[in-house]
Amino acid sequence: MKEIIQKITHLLGNDEKLVFLAGAGCSVEAPSYLPDGHEMIQYIVKFLCDDFEIQKILSIPELTLETLLKIICTHFDPILKIYNLYGIDTKPNYLHFFLADMIKNGQYVMTTNFDCLIEESLLQSNVSKKKIVPIITEKDYKQDENFDKALKKGKLFLFKLHGSIKNIITGENTTKPLINTIQKIGENEKRISLFQLEPYKQPLLNNILSGSSLIIIGYSGKNDFDILPMLRDIDSLNNIFWINHILDENESDVYEIDKDSHYITIKFDRIDKILLEIKNYHQNMKIYRINVNTCKFFKNFLTLEQGITQNGFSTDIENWMRFNLDSPNYVMKKVIPFKIFINYNMLDEALRCGEELLDVAMESIKDPQKIDIFFDIGSIWEKRGVFEKALEYYSEGVQLIKNVNNLSKRVLFLSKMGAIQEKLNKYPEAVKIYEKELEIHKELKNLRKIVDLLFKLGTLYKKQQIFEKSIERFEEALLIETKLGNIRKRIEILNEIGELYLSRKEFSEALEKFNKILNYSTKLDDYAIKTLALENIGKIYLNQKKYDKALEKYEEILIILDRKNDNLLKISVLNNIGNLYLDQRNDIKALEKFKEAYNLSTSLNDLEKEILCISNIGKLYKKQNDLFEALNWYNQALNLSNDIDNLEKKCIYLYEIGEIYKTQKKLDESTFLFEKGFEYCKELNDLPGQIIFINEIIEIYENKEEYKNALEKYKEAIKIAENLGDLENKAVYLNNIAVIYFKSEDFTQALKFFELSYRIFNQINDLNSRTVSLNNLGTCYYKLENYTQALKLLDIGHQLNEQIGHLDEEVWFLDKIGNIHYDQKKYFKALENFRDALQVSELLNSLELKAVQLNNIGKAYYFLENFHESMNYFEHALELVEEMDNLEFKADLFNNIAGVYYAKYEYSNSLKYTIQSLEMLNNLGLEKSKKSGILKKKIEFLKSRI
Repeated sequence: MKEIIQKITHLLGNDEKLVFLAGAGCSVEAPSYLPDGHEMIQYIVKFLCDDFEIQKILSIPELTLETLLKIICTHFDPILKIYNLYGIDTKPNYLHFFLADMIKNGQYVMTTNFDCLIEESLLQSNVSKKKIVPIITEKDYKQDENFDKALKKGKLFLFKLHGSIKNIITGENTTKPLINTIQKIGENEKRISLFQLEPYKQPLLNNILSGSSLIIIGYSGKNDFDILPMLRDIDSLNNIFWINHILDENESDVYEIDKDSHYITIKFDRIDKILLEIKNYHQNMKIYRINVNTCKFFKNFLTLEQGITQNGFSTDIENWMRFNLDSPNYVMKKVIPFKIFINYNMLDEALRCGEELLDVAMESIKDPQKIDIFFDIGSIWEKRGVFEKALEYYSEGVQLIKNVNNLSKRVLFLSKMGAIQEKLNKYPEAVKIYEKELEIHKELKNLRKIVDLLFKLGTLYKKQQIFEKSIERFEEALLIETKLGNIRKRIEILNEIGELYLSRKEFSEALEKFNKILNYSTKLDDYAIKTLALENIGKIYLNQKKYDKALEKYEEILIILDRKNDNLLKISVLNNIGNLYLDQRNDIKALEKFKEAYNLSTSLNDLEKEILCISNIGKLYKKQNDLFEALNWYNQALNLSNDIDNLEKKCIYLYEIGEIYKTQKKLDESTFLFEKGFEYCKELNDLPGQIIFINEIIEIYENKEEYKNALEKYKEAIKIAENLGDLENKAVYLNNIAVIYFKSEDFTQALKFFELSYRIFNQINDLNSRTVSLNNLGTCYYKLENYTQALKLLDIGHQLNEQIGHLDEEVWFLDKIGNIHYDQKKYFKALENFRDALQVSELLNSLELKAVQLNNIGKAYYFLENFHESMNYFEHALELVEEMDNLEFKADLFNNIAGVYYAKYEYSNSLKYTIQSLEMLNNLGLEKSKKSGILKKKIEFLKSRI
């Protein structure tokens, strides 16, 4: 200990450069008695917070005075009158006079304290005001002065790192820069260096600290988070002495900080952690911790004691606050805790506090304050992932903003709401919100925000495949960005537009955009951008089947990448060349390039690239219908995707493997993989991916005629479509559910779902689907024998279809209308409809449609007792069916012809055709069907007549 005391005594007494860093503890000792940070937190919290919240807040271990003051400044005391407490007529203590002595001796003193007690001790030491230079404001820190020379001329400097309530030397009011600094420190969640918060301070402080010994006084290490990063940033110090205050005036000890120190392993507190971390950054720096009664220790070095009074600071701080600060009302006593809880991520407490405010004090809260509360509660629900509740609060906030007409606040809410809808993949809703936000930014003339929003909108329209709108938004962003001058952003936008044109096979427009990027890459001398442009140009030529030109571009890229030794990008280009050969059906060359890329990826141990290469090899074998090899490679890709736990890639390969199993009729294995992929997509909240997998699962269930399972999946699919805001897909699913019920002859349920789908098709004005739905609805009513409603809907559908001109739909409308008239025994009307349907069938040149209508006409003539015409049409239909080789239809026609012979009393011919009809059904395996039963009875009856 004596050795270190002697060393410090030696330092204080010779010409070595010293810098003192003084914290709040320096103003605690008698007679100053100013509260330290911890005490001030207690006074402020008790004064400003609701009694119920006080203990919860004081138990927050990370709570700092600066954070608390920032919250108070924002929500209660914008000019921070509370700082005036540090301007009360307090008295300097021994430490202040010691620091004043050090300044007079030509050393440097820095302090984070707001009080002016060091300046006061200089004045009481008979130092002229002209000599004292407090460095407080940004202007002070930026002054172009050689401090060492200034010291020799008699100038005395004090550096106030966090600012001061006032410059008592010049009389300048420095509250504003003090508030700015405290706001930044209070917002400093990442606990970064003071230099990073206020970079203008760094050059000057670096210069002062360079080559010096730093002596730290008055810091407990509890809340001094800004000290560690600041010291970590400085690598030019010789020594650090951390003077740690202890109460016992007779005890003292000293330890050198070293990572292998025995002391550190036995006793390890906050100060040790700080010092050890600094040591880890600066191995050659000597760092000491000195435990001593600070006041007694430094009192030994004082040259003047006359100015030190024994009359201490006697102000009752609680009373001072009561008389000098505005009295907080109930709302404020809840708002401050609410903001503190949010700041320290205590979401349960914050939510309770915020909702109490809205429930109990809604009428007494001013609109701007309500808006903030709605925003904060919305943010809490958003953090928890309860997006519907978050949107509810954000929406309330937006409504309130209309009362105060605060555009800046409104865009903040809209931005949050849009982001949630985007996260939920509800792209149409997100677009509506972002479009509103865009209009406000245009009104505010915020060009950078306008560009960012236009880019976001372009991306969202692209995801919805609304290409015209997407290009329009990107082009608008490009026009503004050209004025703003950020070339890299311009390139990003041009690339998006180029890729859109490429996806639409509008190659000349895409080529124009990618060539512009190529020109910019030359200006920037950026080979990565150049290779991107060349790669996209290669894709254009590949799509145009201009393989030589595409290969030329890819080879050009390879030359650049070999020169730059960029093997990662080379893997991508080799894969592109492989795909080029694959497109040319040159599978040997394609496999060669894919395997070259694969070998390169394994040598680099880049699993993501390796997966890409393996996938391409699997694709090649799948194309060759070598499903065994394809499965082998896709399974490798899936295993590697599991190794890197990449859910997106797992989904891709589960789908590919599932498709192969489906092709091999291994439907259970395929279903299992599709179900797994569907679950991963749920984890990813990938709604479009969920749709892809669930469609595959439904298709399998329908093929296996497992309609109950298919219906369950359709219900899930409908929910996903609703979350996507995809009304069209929802309507299709409802329609498909109806079809299943229709096949099961549950026409009431079928009708219900056909009606639901029709309403949506009507809502989205999908004329084609509306027409089909009307046909389906009419058919259901027909099956339910509600002929009036059936005819009404089919007539409406028929009229709509005439606008579209779909001939195949025209046939079925006429067919169904004719059959209803037929069932109603309106045979002439039915005959008219069937003849019209036959004319359309002839235009379509469809054997089946013509045969059906010829059969219908034959049946109508039969009931009109025109047996000659009836027989002609049945026989004509039979000729067509013979060409089609449709035995069941042929059996029906034979039965109809038998009926005509029976009506003409030619029982032998009737029996012959009836027997032939039955034989055809037996050949089809329908001997136990209802039709077969009827025919058997008919044969017995005819035999009895002959």
